[in-house]
Amino acid sequence: MNDLVLTAAELATVFHALVGPALALDVSGMRDLKVTAVQLEEARQSLLERGVLVCAPLESEDAAGIAGDIAVLLETTLTPDEVWVLRYEGRNSPSRQFFFSFAGDSMVRNHVETSGLFIFAELPTKEDLVANILQDGGVTAVLPMASQPGQVAPLAELLRGATGVSVLLRVIGPADPAPATSAISWLIAEQRIWLVTGEGVDETAQCIDVEQLRVHLAGLAQNTRLSPRPAHWAG
Repeated sequence: MNDLVLTAAELATVFHALVGPALALDVSGMRDLKVTAVQLEEARQSLLERGVLVCAPLESEDAAGIAGDIAVLLETTLTPDEVWVLRYEGRNSPSRQFFFSFAGDSMVRNHVETSGLFIFAELPTKEDLVANILQDGGVTAVLPMASQPGQVAPLAELLRGATGVSVLLRVIGPADPAPATSAISWLIAEQRIWLVTGEGVDETAQCIDVEQLRVHLAGLAQNTRLSPRPAHWAG
């Protein structure tokens, strides 16, 4: 599995390597990213040492490009054929967003840590995709089985005591003028998982267990088409 962890300065440096002078940071841009020219130079040296940036033999470091495996991560993240956005809100904790991008036969999870680090991780299989969504969405295997499988309750009542709420948005063709979208949501309440059903004033949630939610997500993942496409960004 390929993982990539970048600071803000390193991310800016990587983007500069991708698009060249068109993304050269001016003073205003550096201020927005909260980085300095010294930090950008340090980031460049760090990326070269880590092998994120690579140079051909006899070429100057100024001509460094992106390593092939890293290029796949970035291309999948920045130009996906499909993207899933998971938003999780826990009680007494800030909301978090996780992005799952699909391009060719590649799947990548990315998010920003509270520390400001940018995390990119390749997901080798659809099973890994589902496992990460469950974890990021507040679902753990220690949750008890649904005491009354299929039990339905008003959503408004459950939300008052919920310890976590997740919304998963699926976007097919995000660059299209009218991308296809769909969404599912669930919450943790009474130490159980509730899948949101119904709409409007009659919105309800159905009690399910971890395995049922896993199967539901696996069904969505199964409908995600993965097929190889050529990489264009490798150095």
